[in-house]
This record gives sequence, structure tokens and C-alpha cells, in this order.
Amino acid sequence: MKTGSGLNLNDLKNQSQPVADNNNAVIEEYKKKNNESATTLRNTEDERDKAQETIKLLETKLLGLMTSLKLEQENTKRYLHSESELSKSLEAAQSKIRSLETSQSKQPHS
Repeated sequence: MKTGSGLNLNDLKNQSQPVADNNNAVIEEYKKKNNESATTLRNTEDERDKAQETIKLLETKLLGLMTSLKLEQENTKRYLHSESELSKSLEAAQSKIRSLETSQSKQPHS
């Protein structure tokens, strides 16, 4: 069958088929790359979510450690205060003992 310009319809179809095939190949390649990109994006989002969970766990552990450290500091402060008070009491007792020893040594022996 001839067209008005004298070209055969089959010839036109045969000439346009490689272009159509190429277009289809390009479309399929874009689809493939789009699917790969979507998969990469999902994987990246999963990794981000896991990283956020890890961060939350680490923050919780850090908060626990900070609380423990604060309690330990308070205990140390109380211990040092108690130690200071005991030291003062010991010094007072030693002073009293020396005072008693001194007063006994000044008393005449019978």
C-alpha cells in the first residue's frame, strides 16, 4: 500500500520500528533505574531509622550513666563530709586524752 507521498506503509513501519524499539529500551532502562533508586531510598530510610533507634538507646544509656555519676558524686560528698567530721571528733578526743594525761601527771602520786 502506497501513501500519497509514494511511500509504502510497510516501509514506514519498518523504518519507524527501530526508533520505537529504542524508545522502549530507553523507557525500560529508566524504569529499571527508577526501581533501583527506590530500593536504595528504602534501604537508606531503613538505615536511618535503625540509626535513630541506636541514638535513642545510646541517649537512654547516657542518661542512666549521668544519673549514676550524680548519685556517686553525692555519695562521695557525703563520705568526705563524714570523714571530715570523724577526723574532727578524733582530734577532739585525742586532745581530751592529752589534757587528761597532762592533768594526771601534774597530780601528786600517792
